[in-house]
Amino acid sequence: MKADNSLSDLFDGHGWAHSIANGKLIRTAVKDILAVGPHYKLPSGSTMSGSILERQYEADKTEDNIILGLPGVSKYGLTLMTGGATIQRHPMPQRSVVLRLLLGNYAPQCY
Repeated sequence: MKADNSLSDLFDGHGWAHSIANGKLIRTAVKDILAVGPHYKLPSGSTMSGSILERQYEADKTEDNIILGLPGVSKYGLTLMTGGATIQRHPMPQRSVVLRLLLGNYAPQCY
């Protein structure tokens, strides 16, 4: 009963919808914490936003490199290369046009 009240207070205090309790992330977190047992110590906010986040990032990068199959490859970013010359009769298209052609609806707004 006390644990349920504390969990409800956590959700209410942070303005989280109670339906989040049905989600996979919260269910997995509670399951993993319970599996550790009573000696589990909740990490500080700075630890979560520091070393834990860094460890997760490195694991994701490693997984991405394995999935992509090439060393040094990243799935983030975009590179456009041109010859550097602009012939006046055929000017280079604007950057926003090139991005829209390449990325469709996912292109960022270019101003």
